[in-house]
Formats: sequence, C-alpha cells, structure tokens
Amino acid sequence: MEVDSSTCTRAVATFSPTGGRFLLRAGESYEQQYSHVYQKRLTKLKPVLLSADSAAGKAMAAAAAEGYAVCERIVKLRAGQKACVVGCMFKDMVLRPNPLKRLAAAAAPETVAAVGGAGGLAQYRSDDDTLILEDASGRVRLGGEAATKEFTDGLVTGIVVMVQGVCDDEGIFVVDKLCPAGFAPQPPRPAASGDASDAPLVLVLSGLGFGAGDDDAAAALPDGTGVGNALHLLTDFVCGHVGGPAEQRRAARIARVVIAGESVSRELAAESAGAKSAHHYTATGSLTKKQQRQLCEPMKQLDRFISELAATVPVDLMPGATDPANVMMPQQPLHRCLLPMSTALPGYRATTNPYSATIAGVDVLGHSGQPLHDMHRFSTASLEDCLTWRHIAPTAPNSLPCYPFSTHDPFVIESSPCVEYPPVLRHQQHAVRAAHPTTLPACSLTAHTPRVHISPSPLLLFAPRHVYFSGNAEAFRSHEAVEDGVAVRVIEVPRFCTTATAVLVNLQTLEATPITFGTEL
Repeated sequence: MEVDSSTCTRAVATFSPTGGRFLLRAGESYEQQYSHVYQKRLTKLKPVLLSADSAAGKAMAAAAAEGYAVCERIVKLRAGQKACVVGCMFKDMVLRPNPLKRLAAAAAPETVAAVGGAGGLAQYRSDDDTLILEDASGRVRLGGEAATKEFTDGLVTGIVVMVQGVCDDEGIFVVDKLCPAGFAPQPPRPAASGDASDAPLVLVLSGLGFGAGDDDAAAALPDGTGVGNALHLLTDFVCGHVGGPAEQRRAARIARVVIAGESVSRELAAESAGAKSAHHYTATGSLTKKQQRQLCEPMKQLDRFISELAATVPVDLMPGATDPANVMMPQQPLHRCLLPMSTALPGYRATTNPYSATIAGVDVLGHSGQPLHDMHRFSTASLEDCLTWRHIAPTAPNSLPCYPFSTHDPFVIESSPCVEYPPVLRHQQHAVRAAHPTTLPACSLTAHTPRVHISPSPLLLFAPRHVYFSGNAEAFRSHEAVEDGVAVRVIEVPRFCTTATAVLVNLQTLEATPITFGTEL
C-alpha cells in the first residue's frame, strides 16, 4: 500500500504570560490579618462603581433625580434617608461551617442537631440567610428585596456592590436596587484576518486523575474503558499518530495545551491525607516505603504524559486542589523536582493557579475550579457572575483559603487588556521559536495512515479577544457573555478522568468544542 507523505505543520502562536501578580515573592509573611484583603478589594473597586461610565454610576445618576444621594460611608446613613452606598457584601449563613461548632460537636456529638452549622453539607443555603453590607466605617443589614431567598441565593460573601435604598427606623437598609461593577472594559479590536478553519487552537483539559486505577475510573468513562486508554488516545491525537488527514490537520493546529489542575486523583489525595492524619508513619516520623511509592507513582505517570506532549507542543501545567502544591490561592507552580523529564523540555511551563496569558492576541484567564466550586456551596452564582463582580475568587479568604495579601488583591479583574500586534513581527517570531524546539519530531504512523511531519509554521495573529475558563467541572459548558460591547467566552472544562473530554478553543472565533476520547464504535 502506498503511503502518503504529505506534511502538516504545527501552528505556532505568540505567547506572553501575564500572571506575574499571582506569584508570591520569597520571604512573604503570613502574620498579617485578612482584613487587609477586603480593604484593598474595596479600595480598588469602589472608584469603579462610583465612576460615571459604570452601570452603578449610571444607576446613581438616574437615582439622583429621584432624591437619592451618594453616601460615602455606611456609618453616615440616617433613618429615612434615600441613599446609594458602596460596600463589601457579607452573607450571614446559619448552616455555614463554624470551627467553634465543630469543636462542640466533637466534644458532645449528641448536641450536633442543636448547635447546627457543624459542616459536612454539600451546600449551605437556607431560608434564614441574610445579607450585610460593610466598609471600613461600619456595617448595615440589608432588607426589602435583599431579604428574599431568590435574591440572597445569587450572591456570595466578598463581592463589592452598590446598593440603592432607604434606611428604616430599625437600622435596616431596605434595598431598591443592587448594582455590581460590571464587565471590565476592553479596547477596540481590529478585524480578524485569515480563515477560521486554519486558525490555531488551544487544547484545555483538567482533572487527569493520575493515581486512580483504571478499574475505578472505567465505569465513569463513556465507552466503559479505563481512563488510561483515553489518555493514550489524547496523546496520540495531539502528536498526530491517529486519525485521517482531516483529524491530523486539526491536531497540527493545536498551538498550546493547558492542563487546569487536579492531575492527581482525588482518591489518592484523600488516602494520603488519611494516612497523615492517622499517623501512619515509621518510628523516625517519615512515610513507609510503600506509601512513598504510592505517592510518587502518579507524579511519574504525569511526568511521562507531559513529556510526550511537550516534545511536540508547548504545555502549561496548573496546580489544582489535589496536586502537591500549596492549598492557599493563588497556588504556586509545581516544583521542578516533581517532573524532572518535563522540566528538561523547553516546551513545558509550570504556571500558577489562577492562569493568565495572552496567546495569539487572545487574553486567557482561568483557574482550576476551586473558586467556582466554593461559590456553589453557598450560592447559585455562575462563572459569568465573577466577570460581573470583576473578581476571580470573591469567597476568598472567607471560605476559600488564600494568602493574606496586605498591599493588593491580585484576584480583582481590573481590566480586560487586549494586545494588538503590528503586521510584521520578526523579532517576536524569533523569540517564540527560540523558546521552542526549531524541529519537532516526526510522527510515527502505521502504513494505513498518511505520514505526518510536525514542523513549525509562520505565526498566526488574529483579533484579540478574551477567554475565561474554570477547570474540573462536572460537565462541559460554554457560552459567550456580552455586556456593554465586551464579549467574553466563558468555558467550564470537565474532569478528564470522569468524562474523557477535553476542550478545543479556536483562537480566532473563540468557539469552544468538546472532544471526547474513547474506543466505542
């Protein structure tokens, strides 16, 4: 049989990391109070809400005609006063886990029903939840429309909003209207160039779950096979080893792979935590050899997996909730000693969680899922709401652990900057190619499949847009969120270990396409 020797070229896209604000400097202190985080958050977002161009500013201008006045500080509110005030939201939840109640329940288990709020629930919403607005001067309880369950369920602690209403004789602020900051602005975008069917792609996946046996994961996959088979198919697809000419041309368009956390299985992380809590150590205080092998093997598997991908395409690895990284947000890049083979390759890059970068002029922002999962415990808020609130992790540090920043809040979405490139970028082309192997290894295909040689192509530049993603979701979701001319592609990336599904993002159209790997015919 004659073998087709046609050649496909690997797409190469300009890349600029923009997540420096998530990196912690050496010698950072953990002694300061968390109140600084809320103070800096309010200081950053209050001018935005008070500006005339914001949705809140326009609402306050309209309310001024009805006798509403801006109150700069909550402590200055007076009974019967129509006012617009900006503050940080606190959601008082009776079912929210309370450390003191947990201690009481541990001391007297029979009193758990009486004290309540001892934790262990999937979500903590109830009819008795109340909202409180506070700033540096004081706090006020919200009533009226804000007292309804439908209203409170959509909000979380930590968001900065403007509320319009009247303070009654009992000191409760009866809310007539609530306005968030709204989407961050974007500069004008130039028209896209080139054919969308030839545009570079970014492959985003999460929840690889190394460390869980195939027998445990098989039942959750679409075709009944183990997750290991799906991972092998994914690797072969990205490297151009499988599929016909059309699939191989699509694989060659993948300019970057982003792994959004939880590369180690949840079961293994739980077993590791259980072993430490149960003091399963040797007499010297270290783990046994069996436990060491159990903890190291998943990282070796992950290292082999990434090294195969990074040999042909740039790979960004984010830490997640189950990975060997710091628990507090922002999570720092995985240490180079954990993945020695991958670290030796120029195509591999360990990143922070959250993730921020500009790829082919497209601003990409995302995280491994912890902020969204934490919000779902206390509200019905969605990923799009974070864009409206201009905050990546609004529940931090209240219920989501984060570093006690004292000078700034890095999770605030200050703007949606778009990078515009001139037509000729020879110096940037040289910089990108110098950071990546000039000649990528050729794919070894069977005689029944056309041979494909992966090699770099000229850089493809398109109109800058914006993508916001969250990893480790239960299912794939994607839609375009639009507000005041600002368009953002919002993507929830499913766990690969339970769905065998990754997401391909077109860097020109921003369309997100799920791709599932299996052997089902």
